[in-house]
Amino acid sequence: MTLKERFHSSRSAQGQNLLYAFFFSRGVSLLAEYMAPLVIAYCFQFSLGGNAKQLSIVVAARTIGMAVTLPIAGFVIGRIAVCWIFLISGFCAAASQITAALFIASGSITTSMFAIVQAVNGVSAAFTLPLFTSLLPLIAPAEKLRRANSWIAILRSGAMVAGPVVAGLVVTERNPAMGLYVSAAMYAATALCGIPMNMTVSQTEKSARVSLASSLGTLMSFTWVWGIVLSFAVVNAAFAGFQSVAGLKIALSTSIGKTGWSTALSAMAIGMVVGGLLLSKVSFKRPLVVGLICSLLMACPMIALMLHPSAVLLFIAFIPCGFGTEVFTIVWQTALQTSVPGRFLPAASSLDTFGSLVAVPIGVIITGSAYDASGAKTLIYLIAIVVLFTLAPLLLPSVRTMHDSETKTESAMK
Repeated sequence: MTLKERFHSSRSAQGQNLLYAFFFSRGVSLLAEYMAPLVIAYCFQFSLGGNAKQLSIVVAARTIGMAVTLPIAGFVIGRIAVCWIFLISGFCAAASQITAALFIASGSITTSMFAIVQAVNGVSAAFTLPLFTSLLPLIAPAEKLRRANSWIAILRSGAMVAGPVVAGLVVTERNPAMGLYVSAAMYAATALCGIPMNMTVSQTEKSARVSLASSLGTLMSFTWVWGIVLSFAVVNAAFAGFQSVAGLKIALSTSIGKTGWSTALSAMAIGMVVGGLLLSKVSFKRPLVVGLICSLLMACPMIALMLHPSAVLLFIAFIPCGFGTEVFTIVWQTALQTSVPGRFLPAASSLDTFGSLVAVPIGVIITGSAYDASGAKTLIYLIAIVVLFTLAPLLLPSVRTMHDSETKTESAMK
């Protein structure tokens, strides 16, 4: 019996256990991911008290480890049983956090040692990111994928809000290592949730016969995939530059301040929850077209900040921004899961995440230079980039004609 057959036996205890294991594992992993940057930063600051440059090296080490591993992870996932990927990646990530905690507790931690351990953590985490995307279509029917992705999106919104709060509670100046132990426990819990998936599914067996060159060649034939991946690498870079540099600088130099900026950023979660709930009930005939149009809302906080730097206006503007971001994320993940052959899905998901990870630091650096040269006028450039590159994929016929999986199923039944 394949994993899909086990899951579709939804009336059986076995099918329900797989369902619960998947969503619990996804929820815990999301919380751990949103906690990680702050846990690392707080632990480093309380244990070593280094300067900003040293802190940036430690935080960046995890992202670099993840980015370097992602292209490889996408092809490895299709060749190893699901349970082993969960166990190995989860316990390696947990071991890295425990190692850092023990060094902190002994007082022998150094910046380079901390960076190496977090790079290992990033390498381990890189295997779970494409795994969850690739696993969902194996255990859920195509007509239910959009709803499943919507509930995952709601979990993500909750983790985005809860992650920083939990990180602040578990990491204390007296015992900074405790935060790393909690983080390790979450990675271990994610690993254990993979035990019920103790088999090689049929799609994974096919993947073992697909070469790296064949996978890349096939992915290049999907113009809608690489078109959107390339466009949104630029869009994500621009938005990261706005969040981390241009928007922050303007907020700190006006009445908005640090508190106003942080509060406004949290408003994205409100829009994301609304988007997730909407997509759990509503389907669109042309999902990618709707998702791309909704992505234009990412420019709302940039426009608000350019027109009038007000904390209230900025808070309101981030709500539609979160809504548009989540609508696109859900329809994009669903399109990948329903339109890319299963044996190529891990590679597609890995390359998608890789493009975003690489683009973000580049966008931050370029935006910083642009802000030093042009000041608040940088917002005009960022708005133009978001609008142009969000709409660019609509030039591709394969994007405009992509149908929703539920629409296709309903049409086939008529």
